[in-house]
Amino acid sequence: MGQRLVPELMQQFTQQPDNERISFQLGQDTTEHLLEKLVDDQFDLVLASYADRVHGQATKERFQFTPIVKQAIKLAVPVNHPLATKPTIKLRDIAPYDLIMFSQKSGLRPLIDRILKQAELTPKIKYEIEEDHTIIGLVQYGMGIALVPNLPQLDQSQVILREITDNPLSHELFLITRKQHFLTPAVQRFDTFIRQYCKQHFAHQKL
Repeated sequence: MGQRLVPELMQQFTQQPDNERISFQLGQDTTEHLLEKLVDDQFDLVLASYADRVHGQATKERFQFTPIVKQAIKLAVPVNHPLATKPTIKLRDIAPYDLIMFSQKSGLRPLIDRILKQAELTPKIKYEIEEDHTIIGLVQYGMGIALVPNLPQLDQSQVILREITDNPLSHELFLITRKQHFLTPAVQRFDTFIRQYCKQHFAHQKL
């Protein structure tokens, strides 16, 4: 999101008439922590993965989850890795190799677990990390391979992203707000803009 989606939304929104003076304060964290900060009014809205529970409590009664974008899940490998030269990648190809996984706190972890389960793979997990760019750094230095959301600005001279031909699952991103909670006019405008912009530009494609 930080490479394309969030900057694009902010740029397009502030270029519209009457939005030039609206400013943003940004924060990054795991989905669970972002939702906690949303409840505490530290954030007005959140862009994140879906989470059905936070601290054991169901989220559907407290939050409105609006799907906005789907991201392709790709395989990240070092440039000198054996899988870097394969013309096609299937999930079973990753079985022999050490895997760097998103941590249990990450909103992406349940999806990665589902992808591996449907392929009947038991991963050789070497590290569990919360943040995708740290995962990419470990991949670059040969510490393992990883299933990650597409990172369109990634320098593929250091780490190669490969499409997985037999994975039908994608990472869905959501606009998240609190139910029955007051939003200022500026936040309401940005909320509406996100919904309309993503429906127009991303509804039928994956980032």
